[in-house]
Amino acid sequence: MRIESVRFDASGNPTFVVTGGISFFIPRSRGAELLAFLADKSWLKGGGIDGNYVEGKDDRASLAALPDSVPEFDCEDDLYILLSFIDEELRAKRKAIDLCARAEQSSHGLAAKLAAKGFSGKAAKAAVESLKAEGIVDDARYARIWARGRAERRACGPALLAAELRSRGLGEGAVRTALEDLDFSRALVRAIAKETSRLEMIWRKKGLKKDERFNDTLYWALKKQGFDPDAIREALLSAED
Repeated sequence: MRIESVRFDASGNPTFVVTGGISFFIPRSRGAELLAFLADKSWLKGGGIDGNYVEGKDDRASLAALPDSVPEFDCEDDLYILLSFIDEELRAKRKAIDLCARAEQSSHGLAAKLAAKGFSGKAAKAAVESLKAEGIVDDARYARIWARGRAERRACGPALLAAELRSRGLGEGAVRTALEDLDFSRALVRAIAKETSRLEMIWRKKGLKKDERFNDTLYWALKKQGFDPDAIREALLSAED
């Protein structure tokens, strides 16, 4: 196959049409990368290009002359692979931006969604990394927003919340930041009520009396959820008053 034609949009972004009507959209910012690749392969000779490519020196003219410069290639050639990847990465980024416009996304979750849409892992990762560099995707921000909403809906402690954040592919830095921003006092009150109700049911079935063992079991159940020990004791004392 060959590069049959090159079309430019109003912003100067080229679309390459190759044999068979296959087209590849290449962002203008990636044009220099493509030309540098071709120069390295000594494919910029002819068609008015002297082969001594200098980045930024009339890139549009160099790109426009590629149909007369680049020899035939096939789908296994590095050129075809590069064109396909740049085009796919751009489509993946556009889809990623669309998903980010609907809701806050984590890098792990967004990459998984792109893969589910049929994008390769490499293109999905490149698109996500690009959005992270632009600040559109921020795992710490996502973790804070998600954890805040989760904490408000459920009576769960820091340990459970941290485990849920990790299960969503978030790193320790993002998890730590999210937990530091939360006040678990209200969650602790709800957790005490929830655990008390659960343990009372167990105690009744076993025919046990509520004594120090009940209070100890309640305390350790709350501590296991990651609540601060001093806060648990204070809350339990307040509940008895």
